[in-house]
Amino acid sequence: MTPIFLQDALVEELQDLFQDFRSQAPDGTRRPLNVFAQYLPKREHSIDQRVTQGRPGPAQKRPADPRFPYICVDLTSGEIPEGRNADHTISTVLVIGTYHNGCDRQGARDVFNIIDRIYDRYSRMPVMGKKYVLKFPIRWYLQEDEPYEYFFGGMELDWLVPAIRREIPYT
Repeated sequence: MTPIFLQDALVEELQDLFQDFRSQAPDGTRRPLNVFAQYLPKREHSIDQRVTQGRPGPAQKRPADPRFPYICVDLTSGEIPEGRNADHTISTVLVIGTYHNGCDRQGARDVFNIIDRIYDRYSRMPVMGKKYVLKFPIRWYLQEDEPYEYFFGGMELDWLVPAIRREIPYT
C-alpha cells in the first residue's frame, strides 16, 4: 500500500462522510465541504494576476474564495520499520478551513463540528477500506490567533498500513 492509495481512500471517505454537510461560504451561500488532496488548488485570482491587472481598489471587490469550506488531506510523514511482519505508519494532517462573517465570530463552531464528525466516525470504526487502521491518539488543533471570517483547524491521524512483503527468489 503506497501513501497515495491511503490519501485517495481518505479523500473519498471524507467526501462520503460530509456529503450532507453545508457551511457558510464567502459568497454568502451555504456550500458542501470541498475535500482536497495534499494542497489547495490555486485560486483563480492569485496574487500574480492581481499584480498584472492592478490591485483591487475600494470600488473593486475581491472575488469570493470558492475553496471554502474545505478539508485538505496532507501526507506528512511515514515510518517503515524493519521486520517482516511490521506494519508501516503513515501520518496525515487534515487541514480544515471554514468561513463565517458574523459579528459573533463563531466560525470555529463549524471547525469543531467537522472535527467531531471525523472523530465520531473513526472512534466507532477505526478501519478504513479494510486496509488502513487508525492508530490512536487523534490530535486536533484550532488556530491560536483570533480570526475573523476565515477559521482554521487541523487533525493529526496516524495510520497503520500493511507492509509490502519482500520476495526472495530461489528460496
